Amino acid sequence: MRLSRRYAKDSTPSIIRELSESELRTLFSNGPDHQHFLQEAYGFWFICECNLPVTIKRLRANNQYYLARVPGREEHESGCRFFSVFDELVDVQHQHRTANLNAFSFSHVSSDTPQHEPLQSTGRASKIARTDKLYALVAGLLETAKCNEISLARPPSFSREASEIIRASSRYTLGSKSLKEYIFLGFGKLSQAKKLLASRERNWIGRHKPQALLLGHVESVSKDDDAWVIHVKENWDVKLNIKCLVTRLNGVFSLNKGPLLVAAIVSPSGKDEQGKTEYNITRCFVSPVVTSTGFMIIDSNLERIAAKVAIKCLLTNKSQGTLIKPLTPTFIEGVAVLPDFLISHQGETKALEVMGKWDDDIYQERKSRTVPLMRSLHGEVLMVGNHTSKNPDEFYKECLWVFNKGLS
Repeated sequence: MRLSRRYAKDSTPSIIRELSESELRTLFSNGPDHQHFLQEAYGFWFICECNLPVTIKRLRANNQYYLARVPGREEHESGCRFFSVFDELVDVQHQHRTANLNAFSFSHVSSDTPQHEPLQSTGRASKIARTDKLYALVAGLLETAKCNEISLARPPSFSREASEIIRASSRYTLGSKSLKEYIFLGFGKLSQAKKLLASRERNWIGRHKPQALLLGHVESVSKDDDAWVIHVKENWDVKLNIKCLVTRLNGVFSLNKGPLLVAAIVSPSGKDEQGKTEYNITRCFVSPVVTSTGFMIIDSNLERIAAKVAIKCLLTNKSQGTLIKPLTPTFIEGVAVLPDFLISHQGETKALEVMGKWDDDIYQERKSRTVPLMRSLHGEVLMVGNHTSKNPDEFYKECLWVFNKGLS
Protein backbone atom coordinates (compact mmCIF):
# COMPACT_ATOMS: atom_id res chain seq x y z
CA MET A 1 0.00 0.00 0.00
CA ARG A 2 1.43 3.37 -1.04
CA LEU A 3 0.80 7.07 -0.37
CA SER A 4 0.51 9.08 -3.59
CA ARG A 5 -0.17 12.54 -4.90
CA ARG A 6 -3.29 12.95 -6.99
CA TYR A 7 -2.73 12.07 -10.63
CA ALA A 8 -4.62 12.04 -13.93
CA LYS A 9 -6.39 8.86 -15.00
CA ASP A 10 -4.02 7.97 -17.83
CA SER A 11 -0.79 8.96 -16.06
CA THR A 12 1.55 7.12 -13.73
CA PRO A 13 0.90 7.42 -9.96
CA SER A 14 3.19 9.93 -8.25
CA ILE A 15 4.26 7.76 -5.32
CA ILE A 16 5.48 9.45 -2.15
CA ARG A 17 6.30 6.36 -0.07
CA GLU A 18 5.16 2.92 1.08
CA LEU A 19 2.94 2.71 4.15
CA SER A 20 4.43 1.03 7.19
CA GLU A 21 2.83 -1.95 8.93
CA SER A 22 1.63 0.24 11.80
CA GLU A 23 0.12 2.74 9.36
CA LEU A 24 -1.70 -0.07 7.56
CA ARG A 25 -3.18 -1.28 10.85
CA THR A 26 -4.27 2.26 11.67
CA LEU A 27 -5.71 2.80 8.18
CA PHE A 28 -8.05 -0.18 8.51
CA SER A 29 -8.92 0.32 12.16
CA ASN A 30 -11.52 2.47 13.91
CA GLY A 31 -11.21 5.20 16.47
CA PRO A 32 -9.20 8.38 17.07
CA ASP A 33 -5.92 7.07 15.62
CA HIS A 34 -7.68 6.17 12.36
CA GLN A 35 -9.24 9.65 12.14
CA HIS A 36 -5.96 11.37 12.99
CA PHE A 37 -4.12 9.39 10.31
CA LEU A 38 -6.72 10.25 7.64
CA GLN A 39 -6.61 13.91 8.68
CA GLU A 40 -2.82 14.00 8.26
CA ALA A 41 -3.05 12.28 4.86
CA TYR A 42 -5.96 14.44 3.67
CA GLY A 43 -5.25 15.76 0.18
CA PHE A 44 -3.29 12.66 -0.87
CA TRP A 45 -4.38 9.28 -2.25
CA PHE A 46 -3.73 5.68 -1.20
CA ILE A 47 -2.73 3.26 -3.97
CA CYS A 48 -3.61 -0.41 -3.41
CA GLU A 49 -2.19 -3.59 -4.93
CA CYS A 50 -4.73 -3.22 -7.78
CA ASN A 51 -2.76 -0.07 -8.63
CA LEU A 52 -5.98 1.95 -8.15
CA PRO A 53 -6.40 5.06 -5.96
CA VAL A 54 -8.61 5.72 -2.97
CA THR A 55 -9.16 9.29 -1.79
CA ILE A 56 -10.01 10.78 1.60
CA LYS A 57 -13.17 12.81 2.09
CA ARG A 58 -14.32 14.90 5.02
CA LEU A 59 -17.91 15.06 6.23
CA ARG A 60 -18.29 18.72 7.23
CA ALA A 61 -21.31 18.02 9.44
CA ASN A 62 -19.18 16.28 12.10
CA ASN A 63 -15.62 16.75 10.75
CA GLN A 64 -15.19 12.99 10.23
CA TYR A 65 -12.77 11.64 7.62
CA TYR A 66 -13.45 8.54 5.53
CA LEU A 67 -12.13 6.67 2.50
CA ALA A 68 -13.92 6.92 -0.84
CA ARG A 69 -13.40 5.74 -4.38
CA VAL A 70 -12.03 8.19 -6.91
CA PRO A 71 -14.82 8.92 -9.45
CA GLY A 72 -14.20 7.59 -12.94
CA ARG A 73 -11.64 4.95 -11.89
CA GLU A 74 -12.02 1.19 -12.29
CA GLU A 75 -13.52 -1.10 -9.64
CA HIS A 76 -11.15 -2.64 -7.11
CA GLU A 77 -10.68 -6.40 -7.25
CA SER A 78 -12.89 -8.47 -4.94
CA GLY A 79 -9.91 -9.50 -2.80
CA CYS A 80 -8.70 -5.90 -2.37
CA ARG A 81 -9.08 -4.31 1.04
CA PHE A 82 -10.60 -1.27 -0.68
CA PHE A 83 -13.23 -3.36 -2.50
CA SER A 84 -15.92 -2.33 0.03
CA VAL A 85 -15.09 1.39 -0.18
CA PHE A 86 -17.99 3.38 -1.66
CA ASP A 87 -18.24 6.64 -3.59
CA GLU A 88 -20.26 8.14 -0.72
CA LEU A 89 -20.29 7.61 3.05
CA VAL A 90 -22.26 4.41 3.66
CA ASP A 91 -22.81 1.86 6.39
CA VAL A 92 -21.04 -1.14 4.84
CA GLN A 93 -22.60 -3.66 7.21
CA HIS A 94 -26.19 -2.62 6.51
CA GLN A 95 -25.56 -1.36 2.95
CA HIS A 96 -27.47 1.89 3.34
CA ARG A 97 -26.51 5.53 3.32
CA THR A 98 -25.91 7.24 6.60
CA ALA A 99 -25.49 10.68 5.08
CA ASN A 100 -26.26 12.42 1.83
CA LEU A 101 -23.19 14.51 1.11
CA ASN A 102 -24.93 16.19 -1.82
CA ALA A 103 -27.99 17.41 0.09
CA PHE A 104 -28.54 21.17 0.38
CA SER A 105 -31.31 23.24 1.93
CA PHE A 106 -31.69 27.01 2.07
CA SER A 107 -34.98 27.12 3.96
CA HIS A 108 -33.29 28.66 6.96
CA VAL A 109 -30.80 31.54 6.82
CA SER A 110 -28.10 31.66 9.47
CA SER A 111 -28.92 34.37 12.00
CA ASP A 112 -25.29 35.44 12.31
CA THR A 113 -25.02 36.38 8.63
CA PRO A 114 -26.03 39.99 7.90
CA GLN A 115 -29.05 40.34 5.63
CA HIS A 116 -28.23 43.74 4.17
CA GLU A 117 -24.57 43.60 3.12
CA PRO A 118 -22.67 41.16 0.93
CA LEU A 119 -20.33 38.81 2.70
CA GLN A 120 -16.92 40.41 2.41
CA SER A 121 -14.38 37.74 1.61
CA THR A 122 -10.90 37.78 3.06
CA GLY A 123 -9.66 36.79 -0.35
CA ARG A 124 -9.73 33.09 0.51
CA ALA A 125 -12.25 31.22 -1.60
CA SER A 126 -11.77 28.31 0.79
CA LYS A 127 -13.40 30.27 3.62
CA ILE A 128 -16.43 31.01 1.46
CA ALA A 129 -16.56 27.37 0.40
CA ARG A 130 -16.88 26.37 4.03
CA THR A 131 -19.39 29.04 5.08
CA ASP A 132 -21.53 29.58 2.00
CA LYS A 133 -23.70 26.55 1.24
CA LEU A 134 -24.78 28.03 -2.06
CA TYR A 135 -21.19 28.30 -3.25
CA ALA A 136 -20.54 24.74 -2.08
CA LEU A 137 -23.56 23.53 -4.08
CA VAL A 138 -22.56 25.35 -7.27
CA ALA A 139 -18.90 24.35 -6.92
CA GLY A 140 -19.91 20.72 -6.54
CA LEU A 141 -22.18 20.94 -9.58
CA LEU A 142 -19.53 22.54 -11.78
CA GLU A 143 -16.82 20.12 -10.70
CA THR A 144 -19.10 17.11 -11.23
CA ALA A 145 -20.03 18.42 -14.70
CA LYS A 146 -16.34 19.26 -15.36
CA CYS A 147 -17.26 22.84 -16.21
CA ASN A 148 -14.10 23.86 -14.37
CA GLU A 149 -11.95 22.17 -17.04
CA ILE A 150 -11.00 23.57 -20.46
CA SER A 151 -9.04 21.69 -23.12
CA LEU A 152 -8.83 21.30 -26.88
CA ALA A 153 -11.47 18.58 -26.63
CA ARG A 154 -13.59 20.64 -24.20
CA PRO A 155 -13.54 24.31 -25.22
CA PRO A 156 -16.12 26.59 -23.55
CA SER A 157 -19.59 25.66 -24.82
CA PHE A 158 -22.78 26.89 -23.21
CA SER A 159 -25.02 24.17 -24.69
CA ARG A 160 -22.69 21.31 -23.79
CA GLU A 161 -21.89 22.56 -20.31
CA ALA A 162 -25.55 23.37 -19.62
CA SER A 163 -26.58 19.80 -20.48
CA GLU A 164 -23.74 18.43 -18.32
CA ILE A 165 -24.84 20.60 -15.38
CA ILE A 166 -28.42 19.32 -15.75
CA ARG A 167 -27.12 15.74 -15.85
CA ALA A 168 -24.94 16.32 -12.78
CA SER A 169 -27.86 17.88 -10.87
CA SER A 170 -29.49 14.45 -10.57
CA ARG A 171 -26.83 13.62 -7.95
CA TYR A 172 -27.88 16.50 -5.68
CA THR A 173 -30.94 17.27 -3.61
CA LEU A 174 -32.34 20.73 -2.90
CA GLY A 175 -34.43 20.64 0.23
CA SER A 176 -36.11 17.24 0.02
CA LYS A 177 -36.30 17.11 -3.80
CA SER A 178 -34.00 16.13 -6.64
CA LEU A 179 -32.18 19.22 -7.83
CA LYS A 180 -32.68 18.11 -11.44
CA GLU A 181 -36.39 19.01 -11.15
CA TYR A 182 -35.65 22.45 -9.71
CA ILE A 183 -32.65 23.81 -11.62
CA PHE A 184 -33.00 26.53 -14.28
CA LEU A 185 -30.30 27.94 -16.55
CA GLY A 186 -30.63 31.55 -17.72
CA PHE A 187 -32.51 34.50 -16.24
CA GLY A 188 -35.15 34.00 -18.92
CA LYS A 189 -36.23 31.01 -16.80
CA LEU A 190 -36.86 33.07 -13.65
CA SER A 191 -40.61 33.34 -14.25
CA GLN A 192 -40.74 29.65 -15.14
CA ALA A 193 -39.05 28.78 -11.83
CA LYS A 194 -41.59 30.87 -9.91
CA LYS A 195 -44.52 29.22 -11.68
CA LEU A 196 -43.18 25.73 -11.03
CA LEU A 197 -42.70 26.42 -7.33
CA ALA A 198 -46.19 27.90 -7.06
CA SER A 199 -47.76 24.88 -8.78
CA ARG A 200 -45.87 22.39 -6.60
CA GLU A 201 -46.02 24.24 -3.30
CA ARG A 202 -48.14 21.50 -1.68
CA ASN A 203 -45.59 18.85 -2.63
CA TRP A 204 -43.04 20.33 -0.23
CA ILE A 205 -43.92 18.74 3.09
CA GLY A 206 -42.05 19.34 6.33
CA ARG A 207 -39.51 22.00 7.23
CA HIS A 208 -38.23 22.57 3.69
CA LYS A 209 -39.70 25.52 1.84
CA PRO A 210 -40.22 25.26 -1.94
CA GLN A 211 -36.97 26.34 -3.58
CA ALA A 212 -35.18 26.26 -6.93
CA LEU A 213 -31.69 27.05 -8.21
CA LEU A 214 -31.16 29.53 -11.05
CA LEU A 215 -27.81 29.96 -12.85
CA GLY A 216 -27.51 32.88 -15.24
CA HIS A 217 -24.85 34.99 -16.94
CA VAL A 218 -25.10 38.75 -16.49
CA GLU A 219 -22.98 41.75 -17.43
CA SER A 220 -22.88 43.60 -14.13
CA VAL A 221 -24.31 43.98 -10.64
CA SER A 222 -24.78 47.26 -8.79
CA LYS A 223 -26.38 48.61 -5.65
CA ASP A 224 -29.37 50.96 -5.64
CA ASP A 225 -29.76 52.46 -2.18
CA ASP A 226 -29.79 49.35 0.03
CA ALA A 227 -30.90 46.85 -2.63
CA TRP A 228 -28.78 44.96 -5.13
CA VAL A 229 -29.65 45.17 -8.82
CA ILE A 230 -28.72 42.43 -11.30
CA HIS A 231 -28.28 43.86 -14.79
CA VAL A 232 -29.23 40.91 -16.98
CA LYS A 233 -29.01 42.86 -20.23
CA GLU A 234 -29.97 46.25 -21.63
CA ASN A 235 -33.38 47.37 -20.35
CA TRP A 236 -33.71 44.28 -18.18
CA ASP A 237 -32.81 44.61 -14.50
CA VAL A 238 -33.72 42.38 -11.57
CA LYS A 239 -33.89 44.33 -8.32
CA LEU A 240 -33.46 42.12 -5.27
CA ASN A 241 -35.38 42.51 -2.06
CA ILE A 242 -33.41 44.32 0.63
CA LYS A 243 -33.57 41.16 2.78
CA CYS A 244 -32.04 39.00 0.04
CA LEU A 245 -28.72 37.55 1.18
CA VAL A 246 -26.07 38.39 -1.43
CA THR A 247 -22.59 36.92 -1.12
CA ARG A 248 -19.59 37.37 -3.37
CA LEU A 249 -17.07 34.64 -3.96
CA ASN A 250 -14.28 37.17 -3.73
CA GLY A 251 -14.37 40.82 -2.76
CA VAL A 252 -11.56 41.99 -5.00
CA PHE A 253 -13.13 41.77 -8.44
CA SER A 254 -15.12 44.53 -10.08
CA LEU A 255 -18.83 43.87 -10.33
CA ASN A 256 -18.86 46.00 -13.48
CA LYS A 257 -16.48 43.77 -15.43
CA GLY A 258 -18.64 41.04 -16.89
CA PRO A 259 -19.43 38.44 -17.72
CA LEU A 260 -20.54 37.36 -14.27
CA LEU A 261 -22.37 34.26 -13.13
CA VAL A 262 -25.22 34.70 -10.67
CA ALA A 263 -26.31 31.63 -8.75
CA ALA A 264 -29.66 32.34 -7.11
CA ILE A 265 -32.03 30.50 -4.82
CA VAL A 266 -35.69 31.19 -5.65
CA SER A 267 -38.00 30.56 -2.70
CA PRO A 268 -40.99 32.10 -0.83
CA SER A 269 -40.45 35.78 -0.06
CA GLY A 270 -43.80 36.66 1.47
CA LYS A 271 -47.52 36.90 0.69
CA ASP A 272 -49.35 39.11 -1.80
CA GLU A 273 -52.54 41.07 -1.08
CA GLN A 274 -54.65 37.99 -1.78
CA GLY A 275 -52.62 35.92 0.68
CA LYS A 276 -50.85 33.86 -2.00
CA THR A 277 -47.20 32.99 -1.66
CA GLU A 278 -44.82 35.15 -3.66
CA TYR A 279 -41.61 33.66 -5.00
CA ASN A 280 -38.46 35.67 -5.58
CA ILE A 281 -34.67 35.44 -5.34
CA THR A 282 -33.90 35.14 -1.64
CA ARG A 283 -30.22 34.25 -1.78
CA CYS A 284 -27.48 34.49 -4.41
CA PHE A 285 -23.79 34.82 -4.99
CA VAL A 286 -21.97 36.55 -7.84
CA SER A 287 -18.71 35.46 -9.41
CA PRO A 288 -16.88 36.41 -12.60
CA VAL A 289 -16.61 33.73 -15.28
CA VAL A 290 -14.00 33.37 -18.03
CA THR A 291 -16.58 33.73 -20.79
CA SER A 292 -20.36 33.85 -21.12
CA THR A 293 -20.16 30.76 -23.35
CA GLY A 294 -18.98 28.67 -20.39
CA PHE A 295 -19.33 28.18 -16.64
CA MET A 296 -15.72 28.30 -15.39
CA ILE A 297 -15.98 30.67 -12.42
CA ILE A 298 -12.90 32.62 -11.35
CA ASP A 299 -11.89 35.01 -8.59
CA SER A 300 -10.78 38.14 -10.43
CA ASN A 301 -10.35 39.87 -13.76
CA LEU A 302 -6.65 38.96 -13.65
CA GLU A 303 -7.60 35.29 -13.50
CA ARG A 304 -9.94 35.84 -16.45
CA ILE A 305 -7.07 37.24 -18.52
CA ALA A 306 -4.82 34.33 -17.52
CA ALA A 307 -7.53 31.78 -18.40
CA LYS A 308 -8.20 33.41 -21.78
CA VAL A 309 -4.49 33.32 -22.60
CA ALA A 310 -4.41 29.63 -21.62
CA ILE A 311 -7.39 28.91 -23.88
CA LYS A 312 -5.65 30.71 -26.74
CA CYS A 313 -2.53 28.59 -26.23
CA LEU A 314 -4.58 25.38 -26.01
CA LEU A 315 -6.44 26.08 -29.24
CA THR A 316 -3.63 27.72 -31.23
CA ASN A 317 -1.00 25.12 -30.37
CA LYS A 318 -3.54 22.27 -30.49
CA SER A 319 -2.15 21.22 -27.12
CA GLN A 320 -3.41 18.09 -25.41
CA GLY A 321 -3.19 19.82 -22.04
CA THR A 322 -6.03 20.86 -19.75
CA LEU A 323 -6.63 24.01 -17.72
CA ILE A 324 -8.43 23.24 -14.45
CA LYS A 325 -9.92 25.72 -11.99
CA PRO A 326 -10.11 24.03 -8.54
CA LEU A 327 -13.23 25.13 -6.66
CA THR A 328 -12.93 23.33 -3.33
CA PRO A 329 -9.85 23.42 -1.10
CA THR A 330 -7.65 20.63 0.16
CA PHE A 331 -6.72 20.92 3.84
CA ILE A 332 -3.11 20.20 4.76
CA GLU A 333 -1.88 20.70 8.31
CA GLY A 334 -5.16 22.52 8.97
CA VAL A 335 -4.48 25.01 6.17
CA ALA A 336 -6.85 25.35 3.20
CA VAL A 337 -4.90 24.92 -0.04
CA LEU A 338 -6.64 26.09 -3.22
CA PRO A 339 -4.45 26.83 -6.27
CA ASP A 340 -5.79 29.42 -8.69
CA PHE A 341 -5.41 26.97 -11.59
CA LEU A 342 -3.97 23.57 -12.39
CA ILE A 343 -2.24 22.84 -15.71
CA SER A 344 -2.35 19.16 -16.68
CA HIS A 345 -0.08 18.19 -19.57
CA GLN A 346 1.63 14.95 -20.62
CA GLY A 347 0.80 13.19 -17.38
CA GLU A 348 2.05 16.00 -15.14
CA THR A 349 -0.01 18.50 -13.19
CA LYS A 350 1.35 21.87 -12.12
CA ALA A 351 -0.27 24.51 -9.95
CA LEU A 352 -0.53 28.09 -11.23
CA GLU A 353 -0.89 31.07 -8.93
CA VAL A 354 -2.02 34.47 -10.25
CA MET A 355 -0.26 36.91 -7.92
CA GLY A 356 -2.54 39.92 -7.94
CA LYS A 357 -1.35 41.64 -4.74
CA TRP A 358 2.43 41.48 -4.90
CA ASP A 359 2.67 44.77 -2.96
CA ASP A 360 0.43 43.53 -0.12
CA ASP A 361 2.50 42.19 2.81
CA ILE A 362 -0.40 40.19 4.30
CA TYR A 363 -1.12 38.61 0.91
CA GLN A 364 2.53 37.71 0.40
CA GLU A 365 2.79 36.26 3.91
CA ARG A 366 -0.24 34.04 3.28
CA LYS A 367 1.18 32.86 -0.04
CA SER A 368 4.46 32.01 1.70
CA ARG A 369 2.50 29.48 3.79
CA THR A 370 0.23 28.03 1.12
CA VAL A 371 2.60 27.77 -1.86
CA PRO A 372 4.91 25.20 -0.17
CA LEU A 373 1.80 23.14 0.65
CA MET A 374 0.76 23.34 -3.00
CA ARG A 375 4.18 21.97 -3.94
CA SER A 376 3.57 19.00 -1.64
CA LEU A 377 0.44 18.26 -3.69
CA HIS A 378 1.52 19.11 -7.22
CA GLY A 379 5.30 19.19 -7.18
CA GLU A 380 5.66 22.50 -9.04
CA VAL A 381 3.96 25.88 -8.65
CA LEU A 382 4.13 28.41 -11.47
CA MET A 383 3.49 32.08 -10.75
CA VAL A 384 2.37 34.97 -12.95
CA GLY A 385 1.76 38.59 -12.10
CA ASN A 386 4.23 38.84 -9.25
CA HIS A 387 5.55 42.08 -10.77
CA THR A 388 3.27 42.57 -13.79
CA SER A 389 -0.28 42.46 -12.40
CA LYS A 390 -0.66 46.26 -12.62
CA ASN A 391 0.56 46.42 -16.21
CA PRO A 392 -1.98 44.70 -18.53
CA ASP A 393 0.42 44.39 -21.48
CA GLU A 394 3.25 42.93 -19.42
CA PHE A 395 0.88 40.62 -17.55
CA TYR A 396 -0.50 39.32 -20.87
CA LYS A 397 3.02 38.70 -22.21
CA GLU A 398 4.04 36.87 -19.03
CA CYS A 399 0.93 34.64 -19.15
CA LEU A 400 1.55 33.92 -22.85
CA TRP A 401 5.15 32.87 -22.12
CA VAL A 402 4.18 30.66 -19.16
CA PHE A 403 1.32 28.89 -20.94
CA ASN A 404 3.22 28.41 -24.19
CA LYS A 405 5.98 26.78 -22.18
CA GLY A 406 3.67 24.71 -19.98
CA LEU A 407 1.35 23.51 -22.76
CA SER A 408 3.81 22.87 -25.56
